[in-house]
Amino acid sequence: VDQGPGSYTGLRVGLTCAKALAFAAGCSLATAGSLEVVAYNAPPDEQFVEVAFDAARGQVFACQFRRNGPTWVALHETRIVEANEWARSLYPAALVIGPALTKYRDLVAPQFHVANEPDWWPRAEVITQLGLRQFRTAPLPEYFTLEPLYLRPSAAEEKRELPR
Repeated sequence: VDQGPGSYTGLRVGLTCAKALAFAAGCSLATAGSLEVVAYNAPPDEQFVEVAFDAARGQVFACQFRRNGPTWVALHETRIVEANEWARSLYPAALVIGPALTKYRDLVAPQFHVANEPDWWPRAEVITQLGLRQFRTAPLPEYFTLEPLYLRPSAAEEKRELPR
């Protein structure tokens, strides 16, 4: 299952459904990060990718990845940054990819290499491949301990914290 980041409600519903199925089937559950999933859409000759998802509020979820053989390795934690800041800090040798481009493509300078639009989106088969790799190579956490990857509180939680 895709663990995020992404839509607060979408992640909550998706992970809850996956956990319920794991419970009912008595099986384990593997997760994949949204940005890593999209990195695997890059052509095999790319060595670096800059992946971004729209985080709303003029921000993106962003992470840079480096190819290590057949896998992608995150060069830092996925973070939330202002879209303008993200576009200004892109690594020149990286392929720029991810759904945030539907909204922020015009911020990416012309000298940057941008992936083809069909490759901007997560693919279920990649989530499956990453999950199978986890099953083969790493102990999996108990499914009931898994939580969506939220990088900030929901809009409702933020509003609740505002002074009245």
